[in-house]
Amino acid sequence: MSTVYMNTLTITSSAITNIDLLRATIHITAGQQLQSASVSHSDGVWSLNIDCGRSGSADVAQSYVDQTGGNYHMLVQPNYCPYTNNYSNIPTAMNFWFQANVTFSNHTVSLFFGQDGVYGTNYWWIGGPMILNSSPYKSPMAYLAVSNSTLYQVSFVNSAVNQLAISA
Repeated sequence: MSTVYMNTLTITSSAITNIDLLRATIHITAGQQLQSASVSHSDGVWSLNIDCGRSGSADVAQSYVDQTGGNYHMLVQPNYCPYTNNYSNIPTAMNFWFQANVTFSNHTVSLFFGQDGVYGTNYWWIGGPMILNSSPYKSPMAYLAVSNSTLYQVSFVNSAVNQLAISA
C-alpha cells in the first residue's frame, strides 16, 4: 500500500463564493491510495485538500492536458519545474488531478487542479478552457474568463506554501 500524504492548495480570493471539489473526477497514478478529498473556507481563503499517495505518471499528466485544453490553458507554480516539456507548459508526469466547480457571484466555471512532484517538491497546476495564458512557458500569471465581461488574474503567490491568488 502506498504512503498517504496531505496535499493542500490554498486559494486566496474575495471573489469566490463557493468551490465544489468533484471527488469522482480525481485521477491518481495507478497503485496510489486516495484517502480523502475536501474543501474548507475561512475569510476569503479556500483550502483544497487531497490526502493520497504521490507517484507521477505520464498517463495522469496526459489526461490532465486533455481536460484543460493544452498549454495555453494551464498555469504551473513558478520556479523550476522539471516535469514539464522543455518547450511548452505541459506536464510530462503528474501525481494526481481533479476538477472543481468554482463559483464567482452567479457564474460557475470548471477548473482543473493537479500536482506533479520531483526531488521532494510538489508543484501545483491550475487549468481549464477558461484559463487564458498567452505566454505559457513558465509564465508567472494567467487570466480566468468567468463571463464575457469578467476577467480575473490568476497567479501563484508563494510557491513554498502552495498559495494561488485569483483577483480582479
